[in-house]
Amino acid sequence: MADVDTRIAQLETQQALQTEAIRRILEGKWQGAEGAAGLVVATPTFVAYSYLSSRVNTLLHDMERAGIEVVHMLTDRAPTAEIISFQQAQTKAAEQRFER
Repeated sequence: MADVDTRIAQLETQQALQTEAIRRILEGKWQGAEGAAGLVVATPTFVAYSYLSSRVNTLLHDMERAGIEVVHMLTDRAPTAEIISFQQAQTKAAEQRFER
């Protein structure tokens, strides 16, 4: 009878180990799915952030150039060679387009 009890205990232990192994495998798959979902959300968000950031930087640059032009108009003096005026940049860009 002791042999039967030992064998039953072995089977119960083996079943418990298998159940624990299956639980750990499923837990690992769930963590992998969470990581994939995080990447699915993070990637387009980063692309949108980069796009909007570049648009803001361009807008700030244009505003700075326009501000410099306003200061030059208010002071009634020609821009120095160190600072490119807004009007000159637009004229040069238009000339380059017509040359092509």
